[in-house]
Amino acid sequence: MMSLRTWRAILCLSCPLLALWIGCASTPSKVSDPSAELFPPGEMLVAPGTPDLENIHLPSVMVSASIVTERGRLARKSCSGVIVHPRLVFTAGHCVCAARTTKAEDRLTHFTGMEPTGPTRADRVVKHVVSRGSALEDVSLTSIIDAKSPCAETVTVTTVRYLSTPTGSSSRPEIRDHVGEVVIHPALEMISGRRGQAQGVVWSHADLAAIFLKEPLEDTLPRLSLTETEVRVGQAVTMVGYGTGNDASPSFGVRHFGNNRVTQLIYLETGSTAFRTEEQQLLDGEVASHAQGGDSGGACVRSSNKHELIGITSIGAQKPTGERMSIFTSVYSHRGWLLQMIKQADKS
Repeated sequence: MMSLRTWRAILCLSCPLLALWIGCASTPSKVSDPSAELFPPGEMLVAPGTPDLENIHLPSVMVSASIVTERGRLARKSCSGVIVHPRLVFTAGHCVCAARTTKAEDRLTHFTGMEPTGPTRADRVVKHVVSRGSALEDVSLTSIIDAKSPCAETVTVTTVRYLSTPTGSSSRPEIRDHVGEVVIHPALEMISGRRGQAQGVVWSHADLAAIFLKEPLEDTLPRLSLTETEVRVGQAVTMVGYGTGNDASPSFGVRHFGNNRVTQLIYLETGSTAFRTEEQQLLDGEVASHAQGGDSGGACVRSSNKHELIGITSIGAQKPTGERMSIFTSVYSHRGWLLQMIKQADKS
């Protein structure tokens, strides 16, 4: 069992700084009004969080992957994840795969639809729907993460439980490593490109991966259940991860959590849904929290029920005016595939 100090020393950001610029419309036409952009250009952001020394969020884990890129280099990624079964952890797909160089055919639409878990097409017709075609319009593609990308076959999942010291004045971490096999969502697709002066992620769909542990976790570790309803605008949420603490004293490998409220649901033409939280003053006067580097793949839960998983952290971004936001892959819209993974874990 390695010490927390050693673990912090070897951790790195889950991925390069990301920017997200997706033209959004109810039809594939281009959006010319910049204020209509759902995902403005931005970077992964560092925001303070509360250390989880009371083990409120024990199902949240660290995920460490080593991937041989298409150029033969070794890429190491460190992210967060969440326990949903004694043998199963969910995380973000981009946490366990490396980007590959795009080809001409990557501009074509490959998806054939998803399991009909989320809103029906009739329900979605009055919503803002992001089309892949408009997202890639006028974009010079640079890289892509999908089923054809190099991905880790196995990863290390690290559980952390904070124990009180004999004096009771502080806590020490009990850290245990577990090995698991990776299965990415078959429709995973995260495309990066350049439009004008902006460069970064321009399309992200099904950013999910399952990790099947070779040995089951101990019974004392709780797990989260999948939500049976979609999140709503205005709903209070809590995000959990192991990223940096703050700009002044960044610290990797400490589980932390923070609260915010959902400001927008983003429907993709694929059937997937994302939701985002923004910089705002919460009702109780608390400052809103945001995803941080290393929090990718972490859990987003309902603040009213911390055992109900509603989202997986995907992107942190910033508006041109400076306000921050966090973007999550909706668990409800992918519930069919996630339940398939849980059933597969039951059989292992």
